[in-house]
This record gives sequence, C-alpha cells and structure tokens, in this order.
Amino acid sequence: MPKRETWAFALTTITDGVWWFYLFWGAKFLAEQFGVDINNIGPPFLVIFIMADIGSLLGGYTSGALIKKGWSINKARKITMLICAIIILPVAFVPVITSKWLAVFLIGLGAAGHQSWSINGYTLVPDVFPKKAVASVIGIGKMVGVVVAVIADLALGAVLDKAGNTGYFWAFIIAGLSYLTILGFVHLLMPKMTPMDDNLNYIKA
Repeated sequence: MPKRETWAFALTTITDGVWWFYLFWGAKFLAEQFGVDINNIGPPFLVIFIMADIGSLLGGYTSGALIKKGWSINKARKITMLICAIIILPVAFVPVITSKWLAVFLIGLGAAGHQSWSINGYTLVPDVFPKKAVASVIGIGKMVGVVVAVIADLALGAVLDKAGNTGYFWAFIIAGLSYLTILGFVHLLMPKMTPMDDNLNYIKA
C-alpha cells in the first residue's frame, strides 16, 4: 500500500517499543535503582497502570472535544498528540532522580502519555483511509511496531550487559524524545490528513 499515510501511521507505532520498555524493563530498573523487591513490584506498577488507564481515556476525550468545538480533525488529532509528546518528555529525567515515587510518577506520566498517543494514532487510519483499507493499514503499522519493539528490547539487553545501568540513561532519553521526533515526521508525511475514497484517491474538499 504505497501511500505516505500508511507509513505515517506505522511511525506512530514505533513508540510501542517504549511501552514494552516500561513493562519489561521497568521492574528491573526500579529494583536496581531503588531496591524495590522485584517479587513485590505491585504498588509501583499499580500506580503506573492507573495513570496509563487515565491517559487512555483522556486522549480520546481530548481530541473528540476539540473536534466538537469546530477544530479540523487534522488539527485536533495532532495537537492532542503534541500534548502527549510534551507530557512524556519528563520521563527522560527518571535515571537521575533519587526519589522512588517521583520516578514511578514520571514513568506513569510517560505511560499515560503513551496510551493517549496510541489512542489518537489509531484514529489517524479511519480518519484518512476508506473502511476497506483500515484493517490492512493497521496490520502493516502494528507489524512495524512489533519488529521495532523486539529489536529495541534485544538491543537494550545487550547494552545493559556491556554498560550496566548506564544503558537505562539512554533508554529513558530515547523514550522521552521519540514522540516529538516521530510526530514531526508524521506531519511531514501527512500534513493535511486528506481523506481517500474507496479507490484510495484523495477526496477534494
């Protein structure tokens, strides 16, 4: 499906690697950095997941509310995703924080921002593509997301083996900055979010 919008959506799924980083490596990081018992990680992750759930709800609500106010779909989706990307930025400071619960809060904020971002990322597909193409585009995008997440997971494991906890510093930096970077490329690929007809031709306003 040689449409730039397909790859714009695929780019948004690259951040799935950040989400899996929080889930798989988050417990190990908290254990090594703050001495959290990895067998009793429940309370910190309860906070993180509750914040992620709230972010998921607010993400859909925010863009929908902006559209109801008369904003274009293009502006509403992208401004909401920009807000998410900005909210996620502080997660980059987690490795240098000395407070366990502040670190948990910032990871939770990153998780909330990710879920909000993800919700709006999915809506980009039906906003632009006809119904018959939605499943294919989402399938391509999620395949890209999974491949990147697997590669990132293996790479981080290798870095941690060689560099120790220094690897977490770079992992959180990437986690914090990736959303803004990706949103910039999404806008370049899909500046106007012009919808398509069943033949994948752009519908003129």
